[in-house]
Amino acid sequence: MTALKLAAVVAAALVATHGAFAQPVPIDKRHAYEGSRRTAAQVATVYGKIVTNLASLSRPLTMTMIHNVDGKSVRGMFESACCSVVYVLPGRHQILVHYSVGNRYGSGTVTTNFAAGRVYEVEAVEGGDKVAFRLREAGSVLTYKDVMPTPYASGSRVNSRIDPN
Repeated sequence: MTALKLAAVVAAALVATHGAFAQPVPIDKRHAYEGSRRTAAQVATVYGKIVTNLASLSRPLTMTMIHNVDGKSVRGMFESACCSVVYVLPGRHQILVHYSVGNRYGSGTVTTNFAAGRVYEVEAVEGGDKVAFRLREAGSVLTYKDVMPTPYASGSRVNSRIDPN
């Protein structure tokens, strides 16, 4: 094999490998209402943040995930597969949230009146060996970097809106 052909093969392999690592991290989202899909302006968006801290092994992964809405599960096929983003119809809802950091975890419930077209973050507030949850209204647009700030710190999806459909 000539040096030029070898260089082309190595370059192709590097591009393919880079493409595989550059794939977007999936964001698990669920619709917690019956009927057809609605636009972002017609539903309230509730999300929990997933933070990976690659610089520190003492706190490598922090997840705030949604287990159920109004007593109904929004989990995936497996019991542990909670979701990051939930869409609810406007009105009063009770959200069961699970928080984990390393091998520590806690669950809690937040209840509020959600407005159509608004985005709400469920924030976990650590205090010693306890965790509490609060809702923070985050505006009207949910982006990839809001839900997963580390993987989406750069690239084409940084400020891309997460589509509810």
